Amino acid sequence: MKHRVLISPADSKLINELSKYNIEAVFTAPVDNLIEYERFHADIQLLRLKDSFFIYKCVASKYSVLKDKKLIVCEDPRPEYPFNVALNAAFLGDKLLCKESSLNKEVKKFCEKSGTEIINVNQGYTKCSTLVLNERAVITADRGIANTCDKNGVDALLISEGNIKLSETTYGFIGGASGVIGDTVYFFGNVELHPDFMIISEFIESQQMKYVSLTDKILTDLGGFVLLN
Repeated sequence: MKHRVLISPADSKLINELSKYNIEAVFTAPVDNLIEYERFHADIQLLRLKDSFFIYKCVASKYSVLKDKKLIVCEDPRPEYPFNVALNAAFLGDKLLCKESSLNKEVKKFCEKSGTEIINVNQGYTKCSTLVLNERAVITADRGIANTCDKNGVDALLISEGNIKLSETTYGFIGGASGVIGDTVYFFGNVELHPDFMIISEFIESQQMKYVSLTDKILTDLGGFVLLN
């Protein structure tokens, strides 16, 4: 089966590597009022909860691939934190990790109707910060997210901060430097260059999963990808 993902067009070599794994890239359109390095990030502008897709109004019409999906159009974000992270939540099946005070109202309505438990964390960039392996296991460098997961029955591997490229002025996050399809984690760079590679690889394998490094460079936060099918 060919998979289709929404992803930033920033790294053409990485996109070419994805195609070798039968993954088709659909490029993000920019959310122009966000800070430059966030504008094309899929995990900022699109949130998938089961078969529902939550998207900002300013880019909703840009994606023909979503025309047959259950699309919920949300009010556009403001550029400043934490108003830019209204859709940046980590979905764990029956749980949604997020900064609840910043969560978009349409997402809150969905959670109420579907019985999805909203679990509050202090980190607004929740999805960026969290590599969700499955409903029971995550990897993060955010201690608050890790502690909250542990308290809610989710196994969390805490790794060191940094060592992931984002921009010239700040470092990125593990969730934004990866994507998951089925039992495979696709890393945006070479995960073996990360100082915590050994525990990361062991944790992934403990979940009966495998990983792929898509390039030979340091891990880069491109905003992850969102699986469309």
